[in-house]
Amino acid sequence: MAAKKKRKAVRRKSQNRFSMILVTAVVLLLLIMVGVKRIEINQKMKANQAQIAQLEKQIEEQKAKRHEIMQYEVDTHKKEFYEKMAHDKLGLVYPDEIILKEN
Repeated sequence: MAAKKKRKAVRRKSQNRFSMILVTAVVLLLLIMVGVKRIEINQKMKANQAQIAQLEKQIEEQKAKRHEIMQYEVDTHKKEFYEKMAHDKLGLVYPDEIILKEN
């Protein structure tokens, strides 16, 4: 009987070691998976931040363009705008204006 108890104790000890190795392997595997996912998330986050910066730059460009368009609209409602267009595009002049041409 003593030999039987000894064999059971050895078997339990062996099973406990196998269980500890298995648990350790599972924990290491989980840690590796978490590390890989963290790296992937960090890469995605950097890509998203770069995209955000690019989009913010585009927003600023569009705001500047909008401001230019609004200013052009305001300018087109002024008499000076039409006078300048008539002078530049059509070559019209005031009756008392003298035009000098180079030869």
